Amino acid sequence: MKDFYLTETIKHYWEIVDPYLNNEEERDLFGLCMNTIVKKRDEMGLPERPKGRPKTVLQFKDTNNEYPEKVKKAIIEIKKEVKQMQEAYRKYKEETKKQKEEKQKVKEEKQKAKEQNQSYDNMKSIHRTNNINKENK
Repeated sequence: MKDFYLTETIKHYWEIVDPYLNNEEERDLFGLCMNTIVKKRDEMGLPERPKGRPKTVLQFKDTNNEYPEKVKKAIIEIKKEVKQMQEAYRKYKEETKKQKEEKQKVKEEKQKAKEQNQSYDNMKSIHRTNNINKENK
């Protein structure tokens, strides 16, 4: 998604979720590419992840342990925010597409009017030269 921005609610919930999810899971949660996730983490001031597998992620991965309730709620809220952003972006793209189409129609109409006017001027000039030739005879 191109129009992803950090709102205060996303920042708040991302700080809650961060210790429990790795970058790939965050990427899937937000629907962004990995580079954008890393940039947004830097913008938020979250610490850079160490190389290798984080210990906090390992205790929840491939086990029966579940995330705490506050993390589950934070994930739900993040999904809601991201969905709202996606819908707003989709509406914006549709509106800009309609505006471009309208501009194109107006441009085409102006071009047609210009061509008609030009053809009319050409006809006038042809008849004018014929009249001049007739007068000279």
